[in-house]
Amino acid sequence: EMSSPEALVPARRLPEDARLVRIHPPDPVLSRFCYTAIGGPWYWMDRLPWTLDEWRRCLETPGFESWFLTVGGLPAGYFELRPVEGEVE
Repeated sequence: EMSSPEALVPARRLPEDARLVRIHPPDPVLSRFCYTAIGGPWYWMDRLPWTLDEWRRCLETPGFESWFLTVGGLPAGYFELRPVEGEVE
């Protein structure tokens, strides 16, 4: 979670074969896969018991964005952007 602009750390240069794509519309199956595969080593656990419908409701939040990174065609990362409550126009 990044709660202020000051928390931004400049990124390193990505490899030439890196691809960052917005998943639109967000896909609950892909999001669940990324959450477990990428978040596992970081002990992401709060969404593990979610049903597919719960994933779908989360992804349908106004202003929600889902992004997926591949390097050399292999999954390398993912992130979600969600507006702060009350700031969606």
